[in-house]
Amino acid sequence: MIAMLSMGAALAATTVGVELAGHTDLGDATQATTGFSGLSFGVPVRISVSDAARVRLTPRFDFGGGRDQVSWASGEAVNGETFRYYADSHQANMQAIELMAAAEVDLVHSGSVRPFLSAGLGVGAVSHHHAFGGADSPETVPLLLPADAGGATQDPRTQQLAWLSELRVGARMEMSEGLALGAHIGYSTAFLGARTLKDTAPEFEARRDAYGWNALRVGLAAHFAL
Repeated sequence: MIAMLSMGAALAATTVGVELAGHTDLGDATQATTGFSGLSFGVPVRISVSDAARVRLTPRFDFGGGRDQVSWASGEAVNGETFRYYADSHQANMQAIELMAAAEVDLVHSGSVRPFLSAGLGVGAVSHHHAFGGADSPETVPLLLPADAGGATQDPRTQQLAWLSELRVGARMEMSEGLALGAHIGYSTAFLGARTLKDTAPEFEARRDAYGWNALRVGLAAHFAL
């Protein structure tokens, strides 16, 4: 009975917080020219399962600017295969709405400052918007739909779901009975497969090519007891 009451008290130790982090894409061997940097906002909910371990659920919004690689069919055949043009000089923006679930364990089990380690998985709805036609990317102008087809006001874009993984190390400080402050550095990854570029002329078969999103994150958080 005592053990059950103790577990019940631990499960009731729930906090909700606000989290702000900066992230930058480290790039990958597949697409070394792809990279995004920006900010993320999260609302972490931490549920204690013991004095030193928690489950953390975090709805999160990421956005960033940078560049990626797009390609399109030339209409020419080389060795029986359609030749494709590639471009990576355009401006691109990335947005992601994610839900992460992580296990979090304190490395030190006592004291007001507790270093921790966490690992988690999640899913995200990721979109990319591309600014074609400027002085930095004249080669992509033909991809745009004509004005009478609705292309003049639309950035060519992609949308997809992706799995994410994340490792994080950090520390939190108990400021009072109902408030804790924290800082962390983390690394999250996702594979974003190639997707057709919407709002481009269909005869070009334009796509945003696949790449690995490898985000290094540094963040701060405040947690409030419920």
